Amino acid sequence: MIYSLPARIRIKALVVLVLIFAVGTWGLIRLRTYRRQSAATSALQTGMAAYEAKEYGQAATDLGRYLLVDHDNIDVLLIYGDAQMQRRPQTEGTLRQAVSAFETVLRLQPGHPRACETLVQFYLQANAPVEAERVARAWQQV
Repeated sequence: MIYSLPARIRIKALVVLVLIFAVGTWGLIRLRTYRRQSAATSALQTGMAAYEAKEYGQAATDLGRYLLVDHDNIDVLLIYGDAQMQRRPQTEGTLRQAVSAFETVLRLQPGHPRACETLVQFYLQANAPVEAERVARAWQQV
């Protein structure tokens, strides 16, 4: 049926369809971005409230959701790492997440005092003096 129309009308119809598709795609991308940012903001608020209430498991879960969107936020990384260390029962996974958060802080801001101190203490307790020395040297150099 569309082939029976003149070429000029077929081209106009194709252009309209492409524009409709482009606008629809743009709208869906904007909606996804808005929903993702909204969910991250909500997770940050509930995570901070849970941390203040000393509900470390919930705090770590919610702050982890926030960090999926804003993974370079040093303040949230520090609180997330602390929440993972305070979480009970403590597992190898929670400790690994905490160390990863503090190491990320040191990558973003070398020699950060709180991150260095926490990691040095952790590595000494975990009987990893080489890692403790690496962090302490980085701390000292800054």
